[in-house]
Amino acid sequence: MSRIDPTDLDAVLARFAVYLRLNDRTEGTITRRAADVRRFMEQQGRTLESVKPQHIRDFLANPDWVANTRGSFRDSMRVFFRWAFEEEHLIPTDPTDGLPSRPVTASTSEPASLSAIKIGLEVADDRVRMMIRLAYVLGLKPMEIAQVRPADLRRGAPGKWDLRVRATSNRTRVIHGLPLSLVREIQAYPAGFIFAGDSQGHISSPYVTRLIGRVMPGGEKPEQIRLAYTRALEETVAARAWSEVAPYHSATNLRVLEAEPRISGSADIRAHLDSLEQSLDDAPGAAIGDCKHLLESLFKIVLAERGQPVGKKNIDLPALYRLVEDALSIDSKIVEDSPKASGGVRKILATLTTTIFGTAEIRNELSDDHGGHQGPTVEQRFARLTFNATVTVAEFVVQAWERVKNQ
Repeated sequence: MSRIDPTDLDAVLARFAVYLRLNDRTEGTITRRAADVRRFMEQQGRTLESVKPQHIRDFLANPDWVANTRGSFRDSMRVFFRWAFEEEHLIPTDPTDGLPSRPVTASTSEPASLSAIKIGLEVADDRVRMMIRLAYVLGLKPMEIAQVRPADLRRGAPGKWDLRVRATSNRTRVIHGLPLSLVREIQAYPAGFIFAGDSQGHISSPYVTRLIGRVMPGGEKPEQIRLAYTRALEETVAARAWSEVAPYHSATNLRVLEAEPRISGSADIRAHLDSLEQSLDDAPGAAIGDCKHLLESLFKIVLAERGQPVGKKNIDLPALYRLVEDALSIDSKIVEDSPKASGGVRKILATLTTTIFGTAEIRNELSDDHGGHQGPTVEQRFARLTFNATVTVAEFVVQAWERVKNQ
């Protein structure tokens, strides 16, 4: 190859790209390295020959960068200037010689707290909020988040949606069974990457880490958010997990019921949760039936654990709840040494009982499994009302169950 003009940055970067390709670097890496070098050179306003070690050190000391961003630029500077010195002889010395190596740290194992995730979701704008949700709900890594596209959504099992995600240009994986609410949000984006940028059309993974770190109260990284849901399933009961994280109820939140060891083995619970994720928005009548069946299954599990199994007896939902109420000592004396507070609890419990009865009546009249499709039209608002009541009841019962267990 002919010698290139070291003052022609475009020509220098084009030759640098050829070198990286010959060394089997991915196009994403090539684009990122060239962009990093261009940013440095344009910011410095110097020729290649005049770049000194201190110029690079000052550049890398940007106080606004997180460690991953600084590390990415450090790697780009080292690769580029070593190539310019050793391969092309464009500069008399390598200004990165003696530059501190990028520290190798163990992968962060501590998950972000649920309260930290809630704060992040509340203060983030729509774009970063979506990034946090992709990390928390789907367990995506920063590079996978950066490359999400509506076109990568696929129909999976009947009534299910999958998402193909990519970490590199030649390595992909498939996430199965996405929540419908998240599917619709991704579909609402225009064609292309939902986080558009200069790195092959999308933003870079360090930038994802940086944006998320800005809104998280402790600067938590995406990896920590990815770990949070799994750890929550292992360490918390259902009600605590969804009440601390979700500002609103969604079918996915009820998945934490499976975290309760005494529930996780129930095929009935899993079946109703699977059905609810699909029916809540698309089949309101079926969702109402799912809510009723889920509460029945939960109540029967509680009663069996308390030594009062009902087996296959045909007991209606309100009657089942009364049995659970007795088994878990849910009564107006729940607030000790405070008659006034107990009176308030009595009113709340009366309302809760009414909610149970109402759920059963709505199901009997409108749900698909009682022939509701032949009667009144089932509107989504009725299904949402029933579902929200189900979340409230399930949360209260699981917490009362946990309280009895710890006594």
